[in-house]
Amino acid sequence: MERGKNESFSAIQLAKFVIPSILGVLLLMTPLVIDGRQTVLVSIMSKATNVFINDIVPIPLLVVVFLTISTLFALLCKSLVPSFIIKGDIGKKSSTYPGFGPLQGV
Repeated sequence: MERGKNESFSAIQLAKFVIPSILGVLLLMTPLVIDGRQTVLVSIMSKATNVFINDIVPIPLLVVVFLTISTLFALLCKSLVPSFIIKGDIGKKSSTYPGFGPLQGV
């Protein structure tokens, strides 16, 4: 849908565009100098998160746990085919491409 040249945007529409744009510029493009090295804020946040998570549980173990849980639930849903998947909107809205929905080939 195209907008006309004379059509204006509401304050809410403008805010929905401007606020994330400003946050993106601050996080990804604003250089900071820390300990004599240039970096960006998202890098600092990433390192802090990594240290915090690694203090609780090693990250490779966390990845294995998430993959295992995800695989078990996928196998469970594939074998039992819960009614909320069949009757609900999950299967209808999951994919715009034919053949890629969660119930294809069941």
